[in-house]
Amino acid sequence: MQLELTFSNELRHVACVDALITSALGQLPLDDPVRANLLNGLIAVTEDTIRHAYPDGESGLITLSLREKGGQLEITVRDYGIPRDVDAMELQLHGMAPGHQLLKWLESDHIGNAAVAETLRQVDHSVVLAPEQSYDVRRMRTEEAEQVSQLMYRVYGNTYFNEDIYYPDRIAAQHQHGVTVSYVAVDKAGEVVGHYALERIPDSPVAEVGQAVVDSYHRRRGLLGRMKQCALQDAAHSDLVGMLMR
Repeated sequence: MQLELTFSNELRHVACVDALITSALGQLPLDDPVRANLLNGLIAVTEDTIRHAYPDGESGLITLSLREKGGQLEITVRDYGIPRDVDAMELQLHGMAPGHQLLKWLESDHIGNAAVAETLRQVDHSVVLAPEQSYDVRRMRTEEAEQVSQLMYRVYGNTYFNEDIYYPDRIAAQHQHGVTVSYVAVDKAGEVVGHYALERIPDSPVAEVGQAVVDSYHRRRGLLGRMKQCALQDAAHSDLVGMLMR
């Protein structure tokens, strides 16, 4: 059995998802409690994805796939929206849907097709800027990795060439191990609104500058220059002998 349903991020489609899952699970040799837990878990995941996968007011697609082979059931809920901490999301869903652990596979895929990612999203110059305020410019804290991923999505959509930036766990791990050192600009509300990174070139005392971005609402505040200066000051006290800027 192999089924796939693609739908837009509107709650009215939950009924269609419910009908498809109920029909599909009815064809499998499952005990009623197991079937009910799977159904509840998938509906909870679907509703959560519809509500939170994309920014408010933005339309997007979600795909539900069910595949049964050799007695194993694989279920995928996939979106191409805002990057999220999947581990934290699963913990949240454990409380929402008993038996969620019965789902063999839950994945939220934020990376678009490279073939259609040739042009980065253009900056909307009509955006009304945030009020003037002070910003905290410093090294990123590992718990801010998710905000960095979300910032990159807001500015570039899912078209940024380095897909690691869409996975908070990768950003945090690379930062923690010094592979990529991230610097951020944080607004007065504690939100990450700017990012700048030094990516170490393997087996080299040189780092490449990359992943530089400022939220559209906080442009023209000199944040990019301040993050760059912060990185330069750090580099001056490290074993780096140069930085590559492209």
